[in-house]
Order: sequence, then C-alpha cells, then structure tokens
Amino acid sequence: MISTHDILSITWPNRGGWRVYGDSITAGDGGSVPTMEEIEAARPAAEIAHAAHLAAATLANTRANLILTRAQFGEMLIRRGIKSSVLAAIAAIQDPTTREIMTEWFEYAPTVRRTSPKVEAIRQQLLLDADDVDDWFTEAMGYE
Repeated sequence: MISTHDILSITWPNRGGWRVYGDSITAGDGGSVPTMEEIEAARPAAEIAHAAHLAAATLANTRANLILTRAQFGEMLIRRGIKSSVLAAIAAIQDPTTREIMTEWFEYAPTVRRTSPKVEAIRQQLLLDADDVDDWFTEAMGYE
C-alpha cells in the first residue's frame, strides 16, 4: 500500500510540496487540501500508477545490467539468425566515419551493453522489438 504522500503527489502533481503529519496535511503552495475521503477514493488509481512507475524503473535497471561479452553477443546473433542482417545494416550506413566506428565496435568491443546507443540503433534499423532484444540478451548471458 502506498503512502498518503505518494497518493497526493501522483493524483495532484501540480500542487507540489505536500506535507503529511499523521492526519494533518498541508499543501506547499498554501492551496486547499483534499479531504481524506478524496484521498482514499484516489488510492486505487494512484496505486496502479505507482506500480507502473516501479515496473518501468525496474525494466530500465534490468536493461542497464544486461551486458554480454563479445563472444556471447556474436553467438546470440548467430542463434537468432540476424548476424548477416546486422552486418548489412552497418555496411549500409551512409556516413563513412559512423560506418567505420560501428564496424570497429561490432568487431572489437570486449563487451556489449543492452542500453548502448549502438545496440539501440541496430535494433531500430532492423525493426526488432525491444522486449525481444531484452529477452535475447538475458538468454545470451547464460552462454559460455
């Protein structure tokens, strides 16, 4: 169950500066304060919003921790049958400097982070689903 302060912050975000002491509530901007009945009526929606926020934060943290070795990354691409597509996408980059940077990264990076802008650019270029790529990275972390 979320706190009264969180309900106030989620449901009435523009009021800001809520102070909750037991049953005493004040608004930082000196404005009116919702009644306890209004707060309790807002609780279900606020709890859903709060849970969604926590889930998004957890996903972002999970993605940030998905790091593969170069060998794991290469094996994942081979197992998924997309290595040639990734190489073609890199070869199709118009800017020669960017293409060379991507080629060097693809061939020599010791680790590959799921949140890398390079991984995201390849994912978008190949129209891959972000959740699928997350799953592939998670699975590939088990490769030896």
